[in-house]
Amino acid sequence: MPSQKYTKAQLEQVVYTQLENLNAIHDLLRIMKVQNELIENANKKLKDEVIDFKKRVNYKQENLNNLIIIKQAVFGYFTNITFWFFCNTD
Repeated sequence: MPSQKYTKAQLEQVVYTQLENLNAIHDLLRIMKVQNELIENANKKLKDEVIDFKKRVNYKQENLNNLIIIKQAVFGYFTNITFWFFCNTD
């Protein structure tokens, strides 16, 4: 197999094309880095919002549980009074 000979102009064109490709890859990597930072910031913000939401839901659930306990206590108290009243009506 005979080796192929390239002229200086052809080699310069190959090198120039490779340089253009490297610059394009560099630009794409820079864009991807910016996009990655935007995604990381959005994820952090979303994570913080989810944590805040969970805290609010837990707070509301705790308040609801406390109201249920109070209701049960009050209902039990009045049930006992009513039972006592009907048992002691002579």
